Amino acid sequence: MSRKSGTPGLMSPGPARGITREIYPKPKDTGGRLVRLAIATLRQAGAKLPLNSDILIAVSGGCDSLALGHLIARYGRRIVGSGSVRWIHFNHGWRGKESDEDARHAAGVARALGVTCRVVRLKGSLSRGASWEAEARAARNDVLAREARRLRAVVFTAHHGDDLAETVLWRLLTGAASTHGGGILLRDGDTYRPFLKARKELLKRYLKEEGVAWREDRTNHEGRFLRSRMRRELMPALEALFPRGVEHLMELALLTQTSSVPTFESELRALPLAARLGALGVRLKRAHLSGRGAEIALPQGWKLTQGSPL
Repeated sequence: MSRKSGTPGLMSPGPARGITREIYPKPKDTGGRLVRLAIATLRQAGAKLPLNSDILIAVSGGCDSLALGHLIARYGRRIVGSGSVRWIHFNHGWRGKESDEDARHAAGVARALGVTCRVVRLKGSLSRGASWEAEARAARNDVLAREARRLRAVVFTAHHGDDLAETVLWRLLTGAASTHGGGILLRDGDTYRPFLKARKELLKRYLKEEGVAWREDRTNHEGRFLRSRMRRELMPALEALFPRGVEHLMELALLTQTSSVPTFESELRALPLAARLGALGVRLKRAHLSGRGAEIALPQGWKLTQGSPL
């Protein structure tokens, strides 16, 4: 079978081993590099590896999420502890038969790996404005949060280094850098982004190395939305002028996040008691119960647990 991107189906996956503890295949060169990057990123985000809860991965069938789901299921023995790897695929039905093929492809790859894949159909607005994407994103996040609470799982999403650089540039150019200069967070409560240090091209190389096809969503390249135009026009032009421009934006974003991690705790402790309670109250109103007893996830990876000192 061809290795051309966009071809549906799984190509030469080898034996379906899933995430069994007895036998783990050894990754090839690109896979090994990607595993090491994912482990380093998760540790920087504060994860204690291996994780002993279930891991819920949002897999669309595109190269980013498929690479993440495949890597964790097949080579994630240093990441996956006593829990299970589970996939969830969202079918918005925007592209008719193509959307259905995406769902079948994701489910087929999961089946070959011995991983459970839940396909969720979401019906969004028929409008094609900027709110269309925001509405869909909110719907996916809501389902992810509910499913994670039900399973007591952590969530992995496949945002990668190119996404991070693009987001930082977007916020710089739209005037939001002063409050959101760190771009996409390494960790947001119980949601982790293991690929934020990896370039998209590395993810493609990994799938080609494994002989796994992925699906291309044509709407990502149509230029209908400003972000897709940035991805199609601005980012390639930036790299043509500054070959390491994307890497430098990635480094800036991660440095901003790392340097700001202790800010919440240090500033909170500097406040009088009444102000501390007020600051916590504001954050708790926006936080979600994690499902692990008396524990609430806070921004930047912090958690408030029963008995935490104020």
